[in-house]
Amino acid sequence: MSRTFAALAIVSLQLAQATDCRTGTLHDIFASAQEMILLMAAFTVGWHLIGPCLGLLLRKGARNASEMPMVQESQEISAKGEPSKGLVPWHAKRDQRALELAENFTEPSQALPEGLYAEAFEACVRDGDFESASRLARGEWVPQGPKAHGQVLALVRWLARKHDLASAEKCLRNLRKVDLRTRKSLILACAQSGNMDAGAQYFSQLKADMLQPDFATYSSMIRGYCNVGKVEDALGVLELMLGDRIQPDAMLLDALLEGAVSRNFFQGADRILALMKELAIQPSNTTLAACIKLYASRGEVHRAQRVFEDMVQKYHLQPNSYVYGNLIAAAFCNGRPELALSTYERMVAAGCTPCARTYEHLVQCCLQLGFLDMAAALLDEALGLKNANRPRAYIDPKVIEELLLLITRRKETERLGLPLLKRLAAADFEIPERFERFAQVTTEPYDSVRSQRRKEFDRWRDFSVGE
Repeated sequence: MSRTFAALAIVSLQLAQATDCRTGTLHDIFASAQEMILLMAAFTVGWHLIGPCLGLLLRKGARNASEMPMVQESQEISAKGEPSKGLVPWHAKRDQRALELAENFTEPSQALPEGLYAEAFEACVRDGDFESASRLARGEWVPQGPKAHGQVLALVRWLARKHDLASAEKCLRNLRKVDLRTRKSLILACAQSGNMDAGAQYFSQLKADMLQPDFATYSSMIRGYCNVGKVEDALGVLELMLGDRIQPDAMLLDALLEGAVSRNFFQGADRILALMKELAIQPSNTTLAACIKLYASRGEVHRAQRVFEDMVQKYHLQPNSYVYGNLIAAAFCNGRPELALSTYERMVAAGCTPCARTYEHLVQCCLQLGFLDMAAALLDEALGLKNANRPRAYIDPKVIEELLLLITRRKETERLGLPLLKRLAAADFEIPERFERFAQVTTEPYDSVRSQRRKEFDRWRDFSVGE
């Protein structure tokens, strides 16, 4: 460029000299040469500034012109209907152009240009149409290149949220590196679906890739193992979590404690309780209920009651219906009906409402102690027989049948049994079959079953005496 500029300057000077010899003076010659130099300098600077922008515009126009034949070719293929099997219309919203793709061709996928597949896949992921992107990725064509890497990872995360682990695994085969976010999505999907074998593989790959699991990843693994009953494996993950200096919270340890208690893994439960004390984690009602179930399963109902009293006083807990229900169940299962009824009184004083299972335990405790009136009152309360606005709990009909049988044996049919049957019939409750006949008698406006039998006996006696 500098040589060209010098040559042009020399030519301009020679022309100026020739012109001066013929017509002008020396002053005019230098003025015209200066103007030529300024014009050429301005042209050079302008070309360096505007040239890149013009080149970019020209390249973009050439690329659009080269893509038009591919779009026209795909439209011609769909119009002719030659590979016309499973044509799927698709619209790229952001690009404002329509693309028609075939999901299942009778011929290989190379029947359409590869660039059309790549552009369609990119637009699908960008616009959030992962359903169409998934159909494209399931075909013979596989997204490749650095730009498609992030798009495939986004598709894998979408498939993980849909719990379609098979399709997600197929997309992962073509990727050399998977980020932490995608691994977390896959582990969470495995934990929610109960496929912890695959979850363990993804977790091992995460550690092999030198990625650091966070709290959410460890929590998903622990909860997933607890849901499938593998409490020992969950404790192993907890040890890894503590090794990485990540402290679990109260909710995670409560879930692990409940899993250990449900599996009668007493050693693991003791380890969790010791860890909560070591980490100074505040116990909750869930922790208290799990401790009650733990000691009740060992037959240590006295220890369960002592733990209940200690935690309530030490940590100022306000037990809920779940805690009281577990303590009542522990007392009932260990032959302490009086403790269950006293706990119920505290429960009512605290303003807690028992669940259906707790009502069944309380009625059975009353049957063991012979408290028929209290059992009938509990049944009225549970079923809302005397208060229609009260929500009705589902009580096992066998419990009601046991109550009615004991009432019959204690010869309390007229005082307790028949009024109870009448209230059950009025509430449209399913009465046991052996007591339906008595319930039908109670609907008559006259006497009870016993008086009806007495009348029938007197009639037969009078008939025999008359003869």
